[in-house]
Amino acid sequence: MIEGVVNAAYEAVITLPLQGPAGQTQEVEAVVDTGFNRFLTLPPEVVNELELHVDSGGDKSLYVAEPHNPYTAT
Repeated sequence: MIEGVVNAAYEAVITLPLQGPAGQTQEVEAVVDTGFNRFLTLPPEVVNELELHVDSGGDKSLYVAEPHNPYTAT
């Protein structure tokens, strides 16, 4: 189960652990949006710290490993 909190602005927020290609990790807070459009936007500093490669287009898979229920979102 994914758990989160409701912040002072009444937004539902969850913490997402991210991992770069070399195994480096960082946690980011994400607002749960019922209008989710299949995209996650990351600040440039997170992209740089995780050494992520910018992709100019195309669908990619995102693998989220939740402790008891891993799943894949595309």
